[in-house]
Amino acid sequence: MPTNQLKTLKGQRSNNSNSRDRSLISARVYDIILDETHPFFSKTLEGQFDSTYIGAIFWAEIGTKEGNKDIDPLNLNIAKPYFSSTNILPLRNEIVTLTLAPSLNHYSKTGGYSNHAEYYYFPSVNVWGNAGYNPLPREADLKSPTVNPGQVAAPANLEEDFNLELGTYIDENKVASTKKMLPFEGDMLFEGRFGNSIRFGSSTPQGKNSWSENDSEGDPIIVISNGQSGDDEMVIENINEDASSIYMLSNQNVSGFSISADNFRSLGENVNLTPSTEPITPLQKINLFTRTDLADSNNAIPQSPDDTFKEIKTDNIIDTEKGTITPGILQDPTRNLGKFLTETPWSAAFISYTIAEKAGISFPRRANHVGYAQTIKNGGYPFSVIDPFLSGSEGEVKPGDIFIKGRGGNKLKFSDDKWKGASHGDIVVKVQPGRVDLVGGNVSELKDKEIYGTDINQGTCRIKKLTASGGKIKSLGTPGGKNAAFVIIRPINGEDASKIVKAALEEANFWKNRSEIDPAVTDTLITYWSQFPTYIKKINQAIDKDAKQNS
Repeated sequence: MPTNQLKTLKGQRSNNSNSRDRSLISARVYDIILDETHPFFSKTLEGQFDSTYIGAIFWAEIGTKEGNKDIDPLNLNIAKPYFSSTNILPLRNEIVTLTLAPSLNHYSKTGGYSNHAEYYYFPSVNVWGNAGYNPLPREADLKSPTVNPGQVAAPANLEEDFNLELGTYIDENKVASTKKMLPFEGDMLFEGRFGNSIRFGSSTPQGKNSWSENDSEGDPIIVISNGQSGDDEMVIENINEDASSIYMLSNQNVSGFSISADNFRSLGENVNLTPSTEPITPLQKINLFTRTDLADSNNAIPQSPDDTFKEIKTDNIIDTEKGTITPGILQDPTRNLGKFLTETPWSAAFISYTIAEKAGISFPRRANHVGYAQTIKNGGYPFSVIDPFLSGSEGEVKPGDIFIKGRGGNKLKFSDDKWKGASHGDIVVKVQPGRVDLVGGNVSELKDKEIYGTDINQGTCRIKKLTASGGKIKSLGTPGGKNAAFVIIRPINGEDASKIVKAALEEANFWKNRSEIDPAVTDTLITYWSQFPTYIKKINQAIDKDAKQNS
């Protein structure tokens, strides 16, 4: 290996034993060997190509007195990458840390000696805190005396006509504009110079990012992103705005994304991307939209070819003269699909659909009430969160509010850092003297045993009437107690509140005299669940099980 020192440079001290004894050295990069065309091979190695020098840098210590700016890198020391399997190549004028380590010529039997060592370099020092751009200007490049002792020199202190050389063809403006990725607890982030990144992370508390929108906190995720979007100083991957990306999920939902193209037929697929406007008939495949009132929706749920329900058979026997219904594969609570539809709580899915889909208001669709409440609490949606026990206005609600309480003995209070566990929410539709009317989904209704063959409570959507005084609900519970009210969510815009009330009353009218066991509401329940890919999968699994049992 060449051992040329900086003897030709004015003021450069020789690399004596004292400097070699230092375990770490900070050095400036003057050049890097990237391929066989580098003059190092033709001049220093006299025409011989040695691939072990690919990635090697020519360097000098930061304090080197150069005398002039025209330095021949071939007169400088060489250092190779320290890591063998991961190459993070520096740019010219970036600062690296060097160490001495054994070379190929370590053993005498191979013509070397035991104290023969070479310099190896670590990745660039994080001078500017930027994944793409960390050069340190030379002292001669700075205006004087604008930089005071202890003051960090910023790019604005460079000479106006000076262009910091980073390489032969790299675009300084592009790498300098690369932004840092926002980390979350426990993340391992690999960030490229050009706005590309790999995140080894997990689901976080809901509302912090697009992949943490259900109860999957702590589940692993890998996000490969190419290109950055957004104007913030630090960025998070955006599945719609980034140039391209790959999301490797475990139990997460990534909702609200749009497909880049709908030309699935070029792949030989027969895909219908138009929402269905026909009622369900036997042996019909159920798509995301089945209710006729969704046909003209301007806030349609994004649909992909995978987000469809499998073919099912409706074999309910309905006697219109006697008014009797014999439950079939869809509604029979003893069957897999029927059991899912009648036993899985759907009140939060109802709230999400009513506000986001039917009222057309920006709202975080969630399958549980604490999910959308927590997300709204974190900000970014046109709603405010209110403590129901706020002094002087305890239990005070307005039309359009969502009134949420704990359920199943769950103890929640407004001041909790994170709301979790069972809960129930209803939409306030009317406030009048002595009473508040609310509309909620999956509320119980006792059905006639003679008609339905059961006397169990079946979930429905209906108007509930709560005792109130001056618009203040009385049944709040004890703060932090079992099943107590813990938050009121209020639309900021009065027009939004009116839209929510109208949508909730329309849904309640649709459900009038119906419950989840009725065949007429099957498509409605499936429409609610179609907002969440995880539940689409569960429904299809239930359909498969029922099909096997019927075969």
